[in-house]
Order: sequence, then structure tokens, then C-alpha cells
Amino acid sequence: MSESSPLDTLPRTPADPADARWLDARDDVATALVAIARGTPVALACGDARREVVLREDIAAGHKFALASLARGAPIHKYGELIGHLTAAVEPGDWVHEHNLATSAHGPSGGDAAQRAERARDAALHRDQARSAHHATTEATARTHRTAASARSPDHFLGYPRPDGRVGVRNHVLVLSPTGLTSAAATRVASLVRGTLAVTSGFGRGQVSADADLHFRTLAGLALNPNVAAVVVMSAADDISQSYADAVAASGKPVVALSLPGVHEDALALVDRGVRAAARLVADASSLRRARADLAQLCVAVECGHSDASSGILCNPLAGRMMELVAAAGGQAMFSETVEWTGAEHLLAQRAVDAGVAARIVAAVAAREARVRESGGDIRAQNPGPQNKAGGLTTIEEKALGAIAKGGRQPIRGVLAAAERPRGPGLFLMDTPFFSPESMTAMVAGGAQLVVFTTGAGNSYCSAIAPTMKISANPATLLHLTEQIDFDAAGDDREARAHDGLARLCDIASGSLTYGEIVGEGGEVVSRVASSI
Repeated sequence: MSESSPLDTLPRTPADPADARWLDARDDVATALVAIARGTPVALACGDARREVVLREDIAAGHKFALASLARGAPIHKYGELIGHLTAAVEPGDWVHEHNLATSAHGPSGGDAAQRAERARDAALHRDQARSAHHATTEATARTHRTAASARSPDHFLGYPRPDGRVGVRNHVLVLSPTGLTSAAATRVASLVRGTLAVTSGFGRGQVSADADLHFRTLAGLALNPNVAAVVVMSAADDISQSYADAVAASGKPVVALSLPGVHEDALALVDRGVRAAARLVADASSLRRARADLAQLCVAVECGHSDASSGILCNPLAGRMMELVAAAGGQAMFSETVEWTGAEHLLAQRAVDAGVAARIVAAVAAREARVRESGGDIRAQNPGPQNKAGGLTTIEEKALGAIAKGGRQPIRGVLAAAERPRGPGLFLMDTPFFSPESMTAMVAGGAQLVVFTTGAGNSYCSAIAPTMKISANPATLLHLTEQIDFDAAGDDREARAHDGLARLCDIASGSLTYGEIVGEGGEVVSRVASSI
């Protein structure tokens, strides 16, 4: 706690009620949404409950303060859920962060993670009745909002119909290089032909088993994304090019397969053929026209990066409500980054449509934790990260509870492998790494035409293939990153902002550019699970 000062004896103006948030009556902490000085009285309300706390320390924006006297070892709750245990006693108004709060998700031994997973699995498998009631409530809520959604939100967008029945929101010609030897050639082609973009891999040979499968599934999935009108494949071998060309051709899209052996290993000749092929495909694609499409044709990936307290309190719940509206209209939504479900996987499991999906959610988290542990790592070392902690997030559970809000509260229809395409409407989880570039690429390879990316401090990374709508509720971010953030998520009327956000998303789907597209921030990163042989 800060040392006393003569200023502390002066009366302080009470904080504005909007300056801090008490999220759940079961919570032991509240969160400052703006910086509040020590000595300031803070009046808090949560439902019918009321409480006033005088801050004993300066509290930075996004950081937590205690609501009661609590002993060392006491459990701490936020969002009504456990986020850790105190490592030192606190008094009302004390700052609660990493100096006095530690994760409860797991301990120094691997057994803790396994035991937590087992408890969560057992709870999920024996809550069918509660799950059914939750689903009934969720579906009733969705029905209640459908009329309002049809009146306040768009019911369609303008997109490009594809031969496989899906609808693109962009009309790219993709220059795809699945082998490192042709990456430079593919990049040259894309730089010379307007209307194209290059996706390259530094690998593609010497990959075996699951690694080879993931590589092919991801790159083929990107080529099959509805935002891609046609594809030029350029690789180091005829059979490699043909395998991708066959997958694309099966969808009905135009595709040209080129290889280094086909030009006697002359990379410059490969560029020449690639430019000519891409030019023809762009000419044909340019004749396609947008047509009206229902929201049921949308598949949206939702991602978060450089999160802070505003992400979990405001921005992610807003994105989650948007995803509920998409799903209610018959569309698909998905989120990923499995490690960042840690500490909240039991809550996700409770929302699964059946016991099998619940078990897969818990097993996915346990497997990721085991992989980190076997490598000698500690999952806590990078979660939360330095920027997360600066923004007020202390433990992996706290970060996870905020992160999972970006899917809303709707039922979870399935757990997808990386780059797997979801089947049917609703919300899906995808088992991916916990860094944005790889996870976003996997979801776009799974068919997402759009990405909604929430951020606290700001994060410029975007998908190259799927327009990425950046949203934030952090006042400083909104002030400074005016050419990065596409939508302001601040405001207490979440329902109104969700409809506004969906309208903006449909506007982007119909052709309006995101800032990421305008300034060229896009990229794709393919995950690997093994070394080459």
C-alpha cells in the first residue's frame, strides 16, 4: 500500500458510479474502469446490492480493489467465478493484483491440472438436466431477440455466391505456395497482379503424419474459403500442386496448377506463367457481382488479443452478443485459443450440447496443459502476458473468464480440429494454439469469411483473406488508435451496441474496408505440430 500523505486527510470527491464496476454480487473485488486516486469513496451497485469502499491505494484503470477484509489464502471471485487465492491479507479498498493474488487453476505439480480436468469432466457429464434448462433459457432468449434483431439489425449482406453454395465477402484470387522453394515466386506474382494475394509456407516437404495433415488441411482450407474466387497453386513438385488443385477444383472454383519441374526449375519462368495465369483469373473474377445473402450464410471467427480488463467486462461480452445474433439468424460463429480456456473450461463444458462435446472441451484443455508441462514449460509464464497484467488481468482464470465471453452464452455445438469446417449453425470451439496469428488462420481455413477481433491495448494483426473488424472499449485505445479500431464497443447499452456492431459487420461483409485492409496489415500463419524429416 502507498505511504500516507497529507493529501489523504483532505476530503475526496466520490467517484462517478460509472468509474468502477462490481460485476456479480458474489464477487470479492470490483474493477476500476478509469484511474481512481486513493482516498476516493467509490459507491458500487450490483442488482439490489449496494456497497461503498474508500480506496486505500491508487487504482489504475482496469485494476481490481478488494470489497471486504480477506485473509491470506482466501478465494477471490470475479464474474461470480473463482479467479485465484490471496497470497496476502487485504482490506477493503486495497489493490488486488499479482503481488497478492495467485492462480488456483493449477499448482507446481502436473497432478493439479489433471485433477481439475477430472473434476470438470465429472461435473459436465452429470449436469445434463441443468444443461438442458440452460439451453432452453438460451433458446428462449434467442427467440425473444429475433424480432428485435430483424427490426434493428440487417437481415442480409451483399456477397459473392460460390459454386459450392457458400458466399464470399471478398473476391480474392489466391496465389498459393505450399512449399518454401516457391514462396518468393508466389510473392512476386501477387506483387505484379492487381486483385491477388499470396499465401506461402516455408515448409511443405519432409512433413509427416499429423503435421503433414494439418499443413494440407490449413492451406487447402484457405484456398477453399468463400472469400477466394480462384487459385493459382505454385509448388516445388507436380504432385504437390496437383493435390491442392484437385481440392479446389472439387469445390467448383477455377484453379491453375504450376510447378518448378514444369518450367525446368526456372523460377523466373514460373513467375511469368503465374502472372499470366493470375491475370486471366482476375479478369474472370472481376465480372462476378455481389448478390443479396442471408445472415445464415455468415461464418464469423471471433478473436481477442492484447486483452485488458475492458475486454472481459465490455468488449468481449459485446462481441459475444453479436455472435448470438449471428447464430440466431442461422449463421456460424467460432472462437479458439484452447490454452486460454484454462480455468473456465468447466463453464464451457456446462454449455455443451451433449456429454460428448463437454468431454472434448475438457480433454482439449488438459491435452494442451500436458503438452506445455512435458516441454518443461509453465502455462502461467505467458498467461496472462505483460500487457494483460498492465491492463489489470492477474490470473489465467480471470483472463479465461473474460476471453470466453466473446462467444456469448449460447450452447456450444462442437469442438473442431484446427482448420476444420463447422457443420450446421451455432457456436463452435476450435482447438488451436493461443497466439492470434495461428488461431485466426486456422479459423479462416475452417471457413470464416469475417473476423471480429476484440482488443484492450490494441493489436494490429489481421487475416489477409478475411476482413478483420477490430473493436475496443478501452478509452485510451479508442483515442490513440483511430486508424486501427473499426468499432467503438464502449457504452452500457450492450444490446443496442451489439445491433450496431452487427450492422457494421454486415457493412464490411458487403464491401466496406476495414482499417487493417486499408493499411495492409493482413497475413496468414500456418501452425506446425512436429519437425520436418
